[in-house]
Amino acid sequence: KSDTVIELLKGLSLKFQDELIATEEAETNAMNASELAKLARGNLIKAKKDSKKTKEDEKTSTEADLTSAEAAHKSTSDDLAADTKSLSETESSCSTKQSEWEERS
Repeated sequence: KSDTVIELLKGLSLKFQDELIATEEAETNAMNASELAKLARGNLIKAKKDSKKTKEDEKTSTEADLTSAEAAHKSTSDDLAADTKSLSETESSCSTKQSEWEERS
């Protein structure tokens, strides 16, 4: 009868050892999965920060280009207004001189 008990205990011992190994493997796999998830989150955060920085730099550059274009537009508009005024004065002067010339002729 003691042989049966010993065999039963050996069987239980092997079963518990197998369960322990399986549990340790599952825990190790869970820890590895957790580390991989943590690493993936870290990489995602870094990528988002890099993307934000790139977009902020592009925005700053675009705003500078806009300011430059607005200044060029204002300068061109001012030149156009001055040229239009000068043309009007020149046409008026020419018209006056033509009238005077026709009166003399």
